[in-house]
Amino acid sequence: MAQITVPGNVSVKNVKEFRDMVNNAMEGEGAIVLDFSEVARVDLAVMQVLIALSRECGEKNRGLRVRAASPEIRNQLRISGVIP
Repeated sequence: MAQITVPGNVSVKNVKEFRDMVNNAMEGEGAIVLDFSEVARVDLAVMQVLIALSRECGEKNRGLRVRAASPEIRNQLRISGVIP
C-alpha cells in the first residue's frame, strides 16, 4: 500500500511534482491511499492526474482509497469517476 498526501497548494503551476508523486506510488504494489487532509479545493490539473490514476489503478487491479476528504471534494471525485 502507498499513501499519497495531496498537497494543499497543488495547482496547474506545480502539478508536475504531484504527478511525480503519483507515478512513484504506482511503481509499488497494493492499494493507493489519497490523503486529502491538507486540501480545501481541487484544481482541474490535479483532477486530471487523479482521473488518470484512477484508470491506471483499475487497469492494474489496484485499489484506490480516499482519506480525510471534505464532502465537497468527495463529491467532485465521484462526479469525475475517480471514486464510485
